[in-house]
Amino acid sequence: MSSQAGATNAGQKPCRRILITNDDGIHAIGINKLYELAWRLADDVYLVAPEQDCSGQAQSLTLHTPLRVQAYDKHRFGVNGTPADCVLVGLKDIVAGPVDLVLSGINRGANVGDAVNFSGTLGAAKVAAQFGVPAIGLSQAFKHPEQIYWDNGVAFTAPIVHQLLGCQWQKTPCINVNFPAVPAHEVEGISWCEGSEGSIRNVLVDKRTDPRNRHYFWLDFEHDYKQVTAVETDIATMRRRHIAVQCLNQANPFSTGTAVVPDFKDYTTEMPYD
Repeated sequence: MSSQAGATNAGQKPCRRILITNDDGIHAIGINKLYELAWRLADDVYLVAPEQDCSGQAQSLTLHTPLRVQAYDKHRFGVNGTPADCVLVGLKDIVAGPVDLVLSGINRGANVGDAVNFSGTLGAAKVAAQFGVPAIGLSQAFKHPEQIYWDNGVAFTAPIVHQLLGCQWQKTPCINVNFPAVPAHEVEGISWCEGSEGSIRNVLVDKRTDPRNRHYFWLDFEHDYKQVTAVETDIATMRRRHIAVQCLNQANPFSTGTAVVPDFKDYTTEMPYD
């Protein structure tokens, strides 16, 4: 992906430095699992994440109030801002040296269809790529909130990243990876896919009144994934129990004549469940 990342000798990690963030907050399960496994990929890993849940923040920045950073240790930092804030503060101040890769996630819930436009997880990845750092957003789908198969990300993130780092991209990539709502041993494959539209059927605006007779609102979306049927889309890919991989910022992401186009065959025939 970059001049430093991807070219490694046997036994050498593919990155020197990785920056990790998310939109679920620094204490979320997904980001802490990602932090642990990222040490397989880099010599130095920094976690810079929002102190609070920032789901739905997309690429928003905090411009009218100061940002404050809480250091939990020398590698983990909480910020009272958005995921995009965390990326910029991390890249420009916290991380000691150039960053080879930004990983955002692992999000609690899929980021597919129309949700891609609102996701703070992917907003952070987009900001990183915009400023020249390759970025991968990672999300775990679930059917029941009490049963989320985090073992998917633990099993497949490292091999997917290894494969993506070997690509010759036309420009700095922003990748969206979604793990299906099944245990790792039930994953059927890893597939490139396209984005989809029409998964948000309605915007819900719930108007309420507080004890002082002032109105306030809760916003939510009504989703309908069943109407997305095209086989090449992210949603249909996950229906087949495949991990869905999409490049968000390039229609034809690979350089002309590249010898390394990731097809993930090594990982669909012999799954890495360890």
